[in-house]
Amino acid sequence: MENHTGNNNRFRTVVLSILILFCLVIVSYTGYRLWASSQLNNQLLAQDKQKIDVQGFPYLGSKDAPITIVEYGDYRCYYCRLFFNNVLENKKIQGLIKSGEIKFIYKDFPFLSEDSKRSAIYLRGVYDHFGTDSYWKMHDMLYQNQTKDKKIKNYFTEDRLSQYASETLGKSKTQQLRETFQNKQYSSFTDKSYLDGEKHGVDGTPAVFINGHLILKEPWDVDNIFKAIELIK
Repeated sequence: MENHTGNNNRFRTVVLSILILFCLVIVSYTGYRLWASSQLNNQLLAQDKQKIDVQGFPYLGSKDAPITIVEYGDYRCYYCRLFFNNVLENKKIQGLIKSGEIKFIYKDFPFLSEDSKRSAIYLRGVYDHFGTDSYWKMHDMLYQNQTKDKKIKNYFTEDRLSQYASETLGKSKTQQLRETFQNKQYSSFTDKSYLDGEKHGVDGTPAVFINGHLILKEPWDVDNIFKAIELIK
């Protein structure tokens, strides 16, 4: 009996040790995952959540989407064009926008040249006159036709913008946009968007926020966008 009891005790001890070791492994693994996620979060997303004013700005997707992406952009910015090509034109991102998972909002941060502000004002006029669809068509047109020559300071001239509007929206609509640059309301709205960006720490473009958190690492890389979305979910 003493030997049998001793064997049982040793068996229980072994089983208990294995269970304790298993629990320690699980706890360690969970802790590592949390630490790794925290490290990734620290590298990829700002901790502070910003409340960004998007009132009056056109958007793509559902207004109640769980993920909101806000881009502060400049139509003369090369990296904004990369964001447009790599992220906004990405088929998976487009699918998530269409399915109501993502809402995308573009806010103007015209800081590179007079071209930047001229483009922003003109597109504000397009939105005011003809609505969301026309706005996004012109938005896409400008990034698709952005010049790579940074030395050209006046590329998006009033004539060129009118030409794009004529090609994209039709000549009859272009005529209605002739007084866009005389409308101080459009200019002040663009200025407000710029100042709002500065308030949230924007000092260059593209500055991309996901649910209020600034992406700190190359937002024009679509992999970083998907990683950030996973972190926020």
